[in-house]
Amino acid sequence: MIQSVTPVRPNDHVVLNCGTIEAYGRVVWTREHNFGIEFDAPIEEEEIVRQLDRSHAVVNRRHLRVVTGDE
Repeated sequence: MIQSVTPVRPNDHVVLNCGTIEAYGRVVWTREHNFGIEFDAPIEEEEIVRQLDRSHAVVNRRHLRVVTGDE
């Protein structure tokens, strides 16, 4: 499920860009600001795990900056 303020319709073609992941697909359902994508090819689990690790590292660095800045 993707959340977006950009309106989409079923069968619209989309590209998901998330860090190093670029995946093509089409919208299969919509509900308010949410929609589901059927991808043209599976996204490898290892690629998702690597991106999640990068995202967690960024969040942790931001938290450290805020904590350091408050002291």
